[in-house]
Parts: sequence; C-alpha cells; structure tokens
Amino acid sequence: MKPKLLAFDLDGTLLTTDKTISPRTLEVLIAFQRAGGRVAIASARPAVGTAVYSRMLKLADYHGLVIAYNGAQIVDQTTQQVIFEKQMDPDTARAFIRNAERFPVSVLVDDGRTYFSNDPDGYKVEHQRSVIGIPIEKHVPLADFVDFPLCKILVMGHGDVLDRVTPEITAPFADVFDFFRVGEYYLEVTFKGFSKASGLKAIENRLGISRAEMIAFGDSQNDAGMLAYAGIGAAMRNGEAPAKAAADVVTAYDNDHDGIAHFLTENPAVDLEMIDF
Repeated sequence: MKPKLLAFDLDGTLLTTDKTISPRTLEVLIAFQRAGGRVAIASARPAVGTAVYSRMLKLADYHGLVIAYNGAQIVDQTTQQVIFEKQMDPDTARAFIRNAERFPVSVLVDDGRTYFSNDPDGYKVEHQRSVIGIPIEKHVPLADFVDFPLCKILVMGHGDVLDRVTPEITAPFADVFDFFRVGEYYLEVTFKGFSKASGLKAIENRLGISRAEMIAFGDSQNDAGMLAYAGIGAAMRNGEAPAKAAADVVTAYDNDHDGIAHFLTENPAVDLEMIDF
C-alpha cells in the first residue's frame, strides 16, 4: 500500500505521555509530507487546541489538515479554510445542555476561540482549558447563553459522578447524539452516527483521496470508527480495547516508543520507498 494520507489522534497516539511529538516520529511524518503525502490530525479538540502540534508537524507548509471536534470540522492548515463543517441543531443542543445542567457536572462548549461553561471551577476543567489554550467564561444557565453554532459538547466530572448520572443525561437524546466516555472524567457529545470516520469520508469526497489510500492511528473508543474506515487502521499498543477491536493491526510499540514511526518504516504492508529515511 502506498498511502496518500496519514491520520492520527493526538493524546495516547501521536503524543507521548509528556504531550510532545518524539523526534523520530516527527522526522518520519515531515519526510512523508515532503514526498507529497498529506497528514491529518484527527482530534476531539477544537482546531485551535491542535495549533502547537500543527506547527511542529509543519502542516501549513504541506496543506496538512486538522480534523477537529471528532470529525465535525476540517481545516486546511495552509489556507486556514474550513473545508467541511457540521453543526448541531441549536435548539437540540440547548435542550441537552439544559438537561445536563440539572446534574453536578461541568458542561463546556466553545466558539473556536473561547470556552463557555456553567462551572469553570469544576473537576479538571482548568486542566482542559490549559491543554486547549483558550480562555474560559462562566455563564449560568449555560443553555440560555448559547446562541452560536456548536460542533461538540463536553461534559466533565469525577468518574464516579459521571458513572452515576450519565444515563439520565444521555437517555433523552440517545436518538440524536452519540456519547463517548473518554478517560475518567470526559463525556463527549457528538452527532448521531458521526465520528472521526466522517472526517475521513469528507476528505475522500473533497480531496479525492480514497479510503484505501489512508492509514489511521488511534488509541481510544472515539478513534474506532476512523480505524475501521481507513485502508489500514492501526491501534496503538497502549490503546483501549474498542480501538484494538476496530483496527486491522496493533502497533508493535506504544506512543512513548515511536509506535507510529516504527509501523510506517518497518511494516511490509506500507510502501514508503519514495522517502529517504
């Protein structure tokens, strides 16, 4: 297989435990782009929250892509043009937020520049804000404040709290939204039937790169659709069971030991002969 697109999740996949890209992995991915390939960050984050890694990968030099909000938005990093976007129905989004605000959780939404929350002091909210690198404002009730389009809603709380209240938060909206529990304290709310795989499909439709020419890497439940959609889906050795079940293969090395770089340069199913390593 000669891939034309490499897509990868950030945390637990491209990034090491200390939230950086290893020199060897960076070298391989930049060489792939220099040889004419396209690279896409596929993240649950808003696009702004991927900016530091986009710069490290030099995506702006090679029309690299950011698939943000679990596939709901795609941004060309050279032109900063949004080439695809799917927004939630405003009334339904407000209804969900209003219901969620009845429970002891923090609800976060953003407009691409700022986070807005009913409880900025809630569990791990400041950590989330610092990771994304945008300011946060408090608005109560949040549902009454939101009058702008949303691509994703994030619910945060202690793990035991989310375990207890998630069924009541999600049940009234099970027909319109999908819900992904990511780690202990995140509940991601996305479009029904929509995922990072939808982002890959949008790239296929708009850029003419077939799914058979894509390799996707991921480690979490919200990566499973992308791993199943790509021509080769590679779950990280450190990945969760749902990611490994959806993937074609599991990398021999984890995210702290250049799992992506080893896979691309040592797997006989991947043809990168045009790159001088």
